[in-house]
Amino acid sequence: MSINRIYLPGRLVSNIDGNVYIRADKELMQSYFRELLSGENDADVEICLTRMDSKKTNKQLAYFYGIILPIIKARFEELAGETYTKDEVVSVLKDKFFYEEIFFQGEFTKVPLSLSKGKKEEVNKFIQDVLDFAKNILEVHIPELG
Repeated sequence: MSINRIYLPGRLVSNIDGNVYIRADKELMQSYFRELLSGENDADVEICLTRMDSKKTNKQLAYFYGIILPIIKARFEELAGETYTKDEVVSVLKDKFFYEEIFFQGEFTKVPLSLSKGKKEEVNKFIQDVLDFAKNILEVHIPELG
C-alpha cells in the first residue's frame, strides 16, 4: 500500500538575495517523494504549507477532550436526566462557539469547524468560551490547564 499524504517538517528562510527557500532534510524529502510516486514517473500533487506556530497544540486538545468535555458531559446529563455521547456534547459546544456561517440556498447556515484543523488562537478562544459557559451557565468548575 502506498502513501497518499506526507507531512514534511521544514523551515521557510529568506536569503540575502531576497528569495525565499524551503529548508528541509533532503534525504527524507526524496524518500517521501519516491514513496508518493509509487513507482510511477510522475504524479499530480497538492502542496500546502502551514505555519507551525499557528497550529493548535496537542496540549490544548488533550485539555479539552480529557478534562473539559467529561465535566460538561456529566453536567449536561445531570441537568437533562439523560445520557449523551461525547460527540453529541462536542456538537452542542461547536454549534454555540466554533462554527462559521455560510450563505447556502438563500440563507445563512452554521457549519461546525474542525478542532483538529483549527488554528491555535481559534482553539484557545473556543476553549475559553466553553470555560465561560461552564462557569456562568452550567455552574461547574473546570480546573485550569496547568
